[in-house]
Amino acid sequence: MNFPQNLPSELKDCINLSAFKYLPFDTDIFGYPYFRIDSNSIEKGESELVKLKKSLRKFACDVKVKSTDLKLINKFEKLGFRKICNQVTLKADLVDLDLDTDPEVIEVSSIDDDCLSEHSSNFTKDRLSMDQRIEKSIVRKFYSTWISNSFTYKKKKVYLLHSGLSILHRPENIVKIDLLSVLEKRKKTGSRLLSHSLHDAKLNVAKHAVVTTEINNLSAIDFYCNFGFRKDIVMTCMHLVHA
Repeated sequence: MNFPQNLPSELKDCINLSAFKYLPFDTDIFGYPYFRIDSNSIEKGESELVKLKKSLRKFACDVKVKSTDLKLINKFEKLGFRKICNQVTLKADLVDLDLDTDPEVIEVSSIDDDCLSEHSSNFTKDRLSMDQRIEKSIVRKFYSTWISNSFTYKKKKVYLLHSGLSILHRPENIVKIDLLSVLEKRKKTGSRLLSHSLHDAKLNVAKHAVVTTEINNLSAIDFYCNFGFRKDIVMTCMHLVHA
């Protein structure tokens, strides 16, 4: 990973830690250093967290832990992490799905700023929005920039249908649904958009599709389950903000 050359000296000592992964994108959005730790790295993480607190005036970090691992969740809480929400990953076998193409769905390489802003404001039940310590303006900036960056990432495809937008990420033979956002409800836009997007992925030899959403987003879970997805794993999202 390439880091900016003008990093503060106190941050340079922290970006190559083994347990805490430095995230430049999130850092740029939040305006202070942002890290992610793998839940299996908690032993190394305890000592590295001490170093981070000594070196940096303010930083944030997130981690995802299996929701059934209460002991590990408790360990992270003792380190200062706060439980934000549970996320569920749903999975479907594309071979078993009855998928249709829709000539109105188009693959796009960009969208205008107004459309980008509207879709970024559509995030209201995500882990960032549920953390009251994070300003709404930062949440919107995070998602608008993330959506915009999706158009330049080679392994992602973006599809548009009227007010609906879908972003698919294709690592190997699995297709990951990064985003399915519809601004005008109850017009079957989401179903048509998803069916066409997954049909394209299936033609390109993708075997499985996965999507992750917050456990409290019942309408989204019902939508995907009606489409043939089934719950696979539930993770607890935890945030640490040190200031």
